[in-house]
Amino acid sequence: ISARFPDVHLIQSTTNLGFAGGCDVGFAQPISKQADAIFLCNPDVVVESTCLEFLLEALSQDKSFGAVSPLTIQEESGEILYAGARFDIENLDFGFIGWGEVDEGQYRETVATGMPTGGSMMISAGALQRVGVLDSKTFLFWEELEWTIRAYAAGYKIGFVACARASHAFGHSTGGTHSALTTYYFTRNQLRIFTEISGRSRLNVSLIVLVRSLRSLVEVFSRFGIVRCWRVAKATAFAFLDFWCGRDGRSTRY
Repeated sequence: ISARFPDVHLIQSTTNLGFAGGCDVGFAQPISKQADAIFLCNPDVVVESTCLEFLLEALSQDKSFGAVSPLTIQEESGEILYAGARFDIENLDFGFIGWGEVDEGQYRETVATGMPTGGSMMISAGALQRVGVLDSKTFLFWEELEWTIRAYAAGYKIGFVACARASHAFGHSTGGTHSALTTYYFTRNQLRIFTEISGRSRLNVSLIVLVRSLRSLVEVFSRFGIVRCWRVAKATAFAFLDFWCGRDGRSTRY
């Protein structure tokens, strides 16, 4: 990167800090240069040429937006991955709006939404300084929800910008939705963050997440067979174990 793009300021870490920790290291440079906003982008995301312009315009026009995300399409299928998100603490539902739909222009406006998608997310510098950086304890997955909770507490909204577009080869870096690595961090962080924000007991949240995990295992078995199902089941068990033992950050197993 340094050889091919000498104008790019490359920040290197000697250890794997995960998505949240890696972003946190990178935040210092643009903040010190008095940037207006910082754009987080997964390595398997490709943005259209006007994407950043539209996102920055949305932040500039509505100062109440702490962060905004673009309409995101699955690179291979062309289906929508993100067109906003739900934010239902009572039912612990934070699913992405539009997931799996064919893009027929049904999402056209810039609107306030539940939370951004960490895969392509622009944060205003002012919000970052006021709300703080991402929670490095997550290591991977659900960091955008945890940050959103703090952003709401600070008085900010989250925006979905339909005219800004990106494509995402979803799961390219983690082995896909039903990999053991994805399952472990997704489940463990879900348990911790859901418990923290809902006011429910750890046992109550565990039962809710367990039901969802069992449904997912049925799907994995039907689609991929017993070997993959066993790996995912084991990752799920370790996620519950580490949650109850209070372990977070990078796992020694995954």
